[in-house]
Amino acid sequence: MDISVSSIMRSKTVTCSATSNLTTIAQKIIDEDAGSVLISDNQDIVGIITEKDLLRAVLKHKDFETTQAQDVMTVPLDCCDAEDSLEKCMELFEKTGRTRLVVMKEGKSVGVIRRKILERFLSTAKRYSLADIAKTPRHRTGRG
Repeated sequence: MDISVSSIMRSKTVTCSATSNLTTIAQKIIDEDAGSVLISDNQDIVGIITEKDLLRAVLKHKDFETTQAQDVMTVPLDCCDAEDSLEKCMELFEKTGRTRLVVMKEGKSVGVIRRKILERFLSTAKRYSLADIAKTPRHRTGRG
Protein backbone atom coordinates (compact mmCIF):
# COMPACT_ATOMS: atom_id res chain seq x y z
CA MET A 1 0.00 0.00 0.00
CA ASP A 2 1.51 3.36 -0.96
CA ILE A 3 -0.91 5.80 0.64
CA SER A 4 0.84 8.53 2.62
CA VAL A 5 0.11 9.79 6.11
CA SER A 6 -1.18 13.09 4.71
CA SER A 7 -4.05 11.21 3.05
CA ILE A 8 -5.69 10.25 6.35
CA MET A 9 -4.41 12.76 8.91
CA ARG A 10 -6.59 15.33 10.58
CA SER A 11 -5.46 18.52 8.88
CA LYS A 12 -7.13 20.98 11.22
CA THR A 13 -4.77 21.85 14.04
CA VAL A 14 -5.25 24.12 17.02
CA THR A 15 -2.28 25.77 18.70
CA CYS A 16 -1.81 27.52 22.04
CA SER A 17 1.15 29.04 23.83
CA ALA A 18 3.08 26.99 26.38
CA THR A 19 2.01 29.55 29.00
CA SER A 20 -1.74 29.31 28.21
CA ASN A 21 -3.78 28.15 31.16
CA LEU A 22 -5.82 24.95 31.06
CA THR A 23 -9.11 26.87 30.91
CA THR A 24 -7.96 28.42 27.62
CA ILE A 25 -6.87 25.01 26.31
CA ALA A 26 -10.17 23.38 27.26
CA GLN A 27 -12.16 26.20 25.68
CA LYS A 28 -10.15 25.88 22.46
CA ILE A 29 -10.82 22.14 22.32
CA ILE A 30 -14.55 22.80 22.71
CA ASP A 31 -14.77 25.83 20.39
CA GLU A 32 -12.67 24.31 17.62
CA ASP A 33 -14.01 20.74 18.04
CA ALA A 34 -10.40 19.58 18.33
CA GLY A 35 -9.13 16.33 19.76
CA SER A 36 -5.78 17.80 20.67
CA VAL A 37 -3.97 21.12 20.94
CA LEU A 38 -0.41 21.67 19.79
CA ILE A 39 1.65 23.73 22.22
CA SER A 40 4.05 26.29 20.80
CA ASP A 41 6.97 28.20 22.23
CA ASN A 42 8.46 30.92 20.02
CA GLN A 43 6.83 29.48 16.87
CA ASP A 44 8.15 25.95 17.55
CA ILE A 45 5.75 23.11 18.42
CA VAL A 46 7.04 21.73 21.73
CA GLY A 47 4.22 19.50 22.96
CA ILE A 48 0.65 18.30 22.64
CA ILE A 49 -2.34 18.28 24.98
CA THR A 50 -5.24 15.89 24.44
CA GLU A 51 -8.61 15.58 26.10
CA LYS A 52 -7.13 12.81 28.28
CA ASP A 53 -4.41 15.18 29.50
CA LEU A 54 -7.13 17.57 30.66
CA LEU A 55 -9.00 14.75 32.40
CA ARG A 56 -5.80 13.73 34.19
CA ALA A 57 -5.42 17.34 35.34
CA VAL A 58 -8.96 17.23 36.74
CA LEU A 59 -8.24 13.96 38.58
CA LYS A 60 -5.07 15.49 40.04
CA HIS A 61 -7.11 18.52 41.19
CA LYS A 62 -5.08 20.97 39.10
CA ASP A 63 -6.33 24.55 39.09
CA PHE A 64 -7.34 25.26 35.49
CA GLU A 65 -6.76 29.01 35.88
CA THR A 66 -3.18 28.80 37.14
CA THR A 67 -1.86 25.56 35.60
CA GLN A 68 -0.10 26.22 32.32
CA ALA A 69 0.02 24.07 29.20
CA GLN A 70 3.72 23.39 29.70
CA ASP A 71 2.89 21.71 33.04
CA VAL A 72 0.64 19.01 31.53
CA MET A 73 1.63 18.69 27.87
CA THR A 74 3.03 15.46 26.49
CA VAL A 75 6.71 15.66 25.59
CA PRO A 76 8.86 14.68 23.86
CA LEU A 77 6.80 15.31 20.78
CA ASP A 78 6.79 12.42 18.35
CA CYS A 79 6.41 13.31 14.68
CA CYS A 80 6.14 11.64 11.32
CA ASP A 81 6.51 13.09 7.86
CA ALA A 82 3.43 13.84 5.76
CA GLU A 83 4.80 11.67 2.95
CA ASP A 84 5.62 8.66 5.16
CA SER A 85 3.80 5.46 4.33
CA LEU A 86 1.04 4.33 6.68
CA GLU A 87 3.10 1.27 7.59
CA LYS A 88 6.08 3.43 8.55
CA CYS A 89 3.80 5.60 10.67
CA MET A 90 2.36 2.51 12.40
CA GLU A 91 5.89 1.35 13.20
CA LEU A 92 6.50 4.71 14.89
CA PHE A 93 3.26 4.35 16.90
CA GLU A 94 4.36 0.89 18.04
CA LYS A 95 7.87 2.10 18.91
CA THR A 96 6.73 5.15 20.90
CA GLY A 97 3.48 3.86 22.39
CA ARG A 98 1.82 7.20 21.54
CA THR A 99 -1.82 7.65 20.54
CA ARG A 100 -1.18 10.71 18.36
CA LEU A 101 1.68 11.88 16.20
CA VAL A 102 2.25 15.35 14.81
CA VAL A 103 2.56 15.31 11.03
CA MET A 104 5.33 17.50 9.66
CA LYS A 105 6.02 18.74 6.15
CA GLU A 106 9.10 20.77 5.31
CA GLY A 107 9.74 21.41 9.00
CA LYS A 108 6.23 22.69 9.77
CA SER A 109 3.32 21.04 11.53
CA VAL A 110 0.51 20.29 9.07
CA GLY A 111 -1.72 18.02 11.11
CA VAL A 112 -2.15 15.27 13.66
CA ILE A 113 -2.69 11.58 13.04
CA ARG A 114 -4.38 9.36 15.61
CA ARG A 115 -3.32 5.76 16.05
CA LYS A 116 -6.93 4.61 16.27
CA ILE A 117 -7.77 6.13 12.86
CA LEU A 118 -4.66 4.63 11.27
CA GLU A 119 -5.41 1.18 12.70
CA ARG A 120 -9.00 1.31 11.42
CA PHE A 121 -7.85 2.46 7.99
CA LEU A 122 -5.21 -0.27 7.68
CA SER A 123 -7.66 -2.91 8.88
CA THR A 124 -10.34 -1.79 6.42
CA ALA A 125 -7.84 -1.51 3.58
CA LYS A 126 -6.63 -5.03 4.24
CA ARG A 127 -10.14 -6.43 4.49
CA TYR A 128 -11.60 -4.72 1.44
CA SER A 129 -8.51 -4.15 -0.70
CA LEU A 130 -8.85 -0.38 -0.50
CA ALA A 131 -5.21 0.23 -1.32
CA ASP A 132 -6.20 2.01 -4.52
CA ILE A 133 -8.46 4.66 -3.00
CA ALA A 134 -7.58 8.21 -3.95
CA LYS A 135 -4.34 9.47 -2.48
CA THR A 136 -5.54 13.04 -2.09
CA PRO A 137 -6.36 15.01 1.07
CA ARG A 138 -10.04 15.18 0.13
CA HIS A 139 -10.39 11.59 1.34
CA ARG A 140 -9.19 12.25 4.87
CA THR A 141 -10.91 10.59 7.76
CA GLY A 142 -11.91 12.25 11.01
CA ARG A 143 -13.64 15.52 11.68
CA GLY A 144 -11.23 17.94 10.03
